[in-house]
Amino acid sequence: MDEAHHSGSEKVTSVVKNDPSETPNPFGSQGKEPSQPDSEKIPNSDEGSPKNQNPVPGSQNPASGLETISQPTQNDELWVDVDQSTQTARILKGNTVIKTMVISSGKDDTPTPNGTFYIQNRGEWFYSEKYKQGGKYWVSFKGWGKYLFHSVPFNRDKQLIEEEASLLGQKASHGCIRLSVEDARWFYENIPQKTKVEIHD
Repeated sequence: MDEAHHSGSEKVTSVVKNDPSETPNPFGSQGKEPSQPDSEKIPNSDEGSPKNQNPVPGSQNPASGLETISQPTQNDELWVDVDQSTQTARILKGNTVIKTMVISSGKDDTPTPNGTFYIQNRGEWFYSEKYKQGGKYWVSFKGWGKYLFHSVPFNRDKQLIEEEASLLGQKASHGCIRLSVEDARWFYENIPQKTKVEIHD
């Protein structure tokens, strides 16, 4: 469910959402109107995969087949700052912090990459046969499904894995950025495609 460098043979099941959520938007009325993603690639993305691909975290060749969901409207002032040294993610509008979230980034042997990235595709659920874990409310920031923001892990039956959830706030993932279920849903519903993500130590 998180990033690890291995072949693309793992089976991941995904469910994507076709309608935007009705959750109130903290960024104003312009920030939540649904729009279909355009056909251009994410600016400055180092990955060339098309937007209609499903997440296969850890796979070099993400699976394809499901359509992307409607995206929140882009807000050029909105950006995400991920600090791996403090295991926090801050959502900012310009220089104003809107929300701070506790995260779990990658373990030392399966690190989360540092750098500048842009939000890509998203969906409500995935499951990794390799790790026997799934996640809710995933949002890709690199590799069109390789590196994700997503909830703490769930099992195949969509039951929370308590021992994994208890690791929130420390390095625990295979490269993805884990969030509480509440924060993952908020991120999924409010952070538009092409939003800049800065990740650093």
